[in-house]
Amino acid sequence: EGGTRAVVRATRAAGATRLVLASSATVYGAHPDNPVPLDEQAPLRPNAFSYAEDKRAQEAMVAREGVGLSVAVARPAIVYGAGARSYLTEIIARAPFLPALDGARPPLQFVHVGDVAAAFVELALGDAEGAFNVAPNDWLSLDEVARIAGKRVVSVPSRLIAPILDIGARVLPPHLRAPAAMMPYLKHPFVLSAARLMASTAWRPRLSSADTLRDLLGRRSSGVLP
Repeated sequence: EGGTRAVVRATRAAGATRLVLASSATVYGAHPDNPVPLDEQAPLRPNAFSYAEDKRAQEAMVAREGVGLSVAVARPAIVYGAGARSYLTEIIARAPFLPALDGARPPLQFVHVGDVAAAFVELALGDAEGAFNVAPNDWLSLDEVARIAGKRVVSVPSRLIAPILDIGARVLPPHLRAPAAMMPYLKHPFVLSAARLMASTAWRPRLSSADTLRDLLGRRSSGVLP
């Protein structure tokens, strides 16, 4: 929270009146009863996953200390593009199969990094306040992700995966660390509607979830990608 507080104070010290906070879709949490898609009225219920909890704490900090500033909070879906690397990209790109934890097949939504950057520009230069989801208009089933990635889906018991993830989170490079606490995000939905952002600004997503996944995998055959 210290870093967020410093940014708020620096904003005031610079005489700026507008602040855009980079939050995340993970603040909603991944739960079996989540509506599909989630809008900004959904409660913030992050799972016990440090990244998601930190993002909720950042939002609360700005709400407390940003009084008097014009504040927009951007909550992007899973952000990807060519060259992205994380535990999920490595699973999609390199694993021999896509795991369906305990047989769950949640929808997955990918927003392109270029669309996220464009959303930040719109919010920074505009005057719309409050929380805004940043996401494409679509999402993919796990089977669709597998088809695009050229893999199959295999059901895997989460009780067998959890200890491996926790060990890996201590010894693997940062982009591969995936503690067991994040497993709900691979089992339950947390896809977004960006209708409020589109109604409040001129922003529109250029790329779909499928386009973004293809860009991640280096497949530009759709003709849409730059």
